[in-house]
Amino acid sequence: MESNFDIEVLAEPKFVPGKSNLDKNSYVYAYTVSIKNNSDQVVQLLNRHWRIYSAGIQIADVKGEGVIGEKPVLNPGQEYSYSSWTVVRDIVGEMKGQYTFYREDGKFLDVSVPAFQLLYIDESRVH
Repeated sequence: MESNFDIEVLAEPKFVPGKSNLDKNSYVYAYTVSIKNNSDQVVQLLNRHWRIYSAGIQIADVKGEGVIGEKPVLNPGQEYSYSSWTVVRDIVGEMKGQYTFYREDGKFLDVSVPAFQLLYIDESRVH
């Protein structure tokens, strides 16, 4: 299995107040992931592996095929984006993970998803 940085992954989280229940320590975050194929080969996203943390403690280990029911194929220079969501039980959370891609030359490629913070900020207390 090769490791390569020719696949760029960016994640942008956003707190979802309408789905969260602060009284029950349920903090819901939507996130959008953008994946760009900067390589010179066609790649297909096969698997995902997410680790989700709440207050520094791992609360979930999510593994599965593709993302949101899809296994996107990206040509060189092509970008793919999708949105999903998660729930943490504290005002501070984090997600990080890895995608496995299959390259047209028959090799597998693991790409790390950089950690991103899930932070609840009480806007009523910000001056």
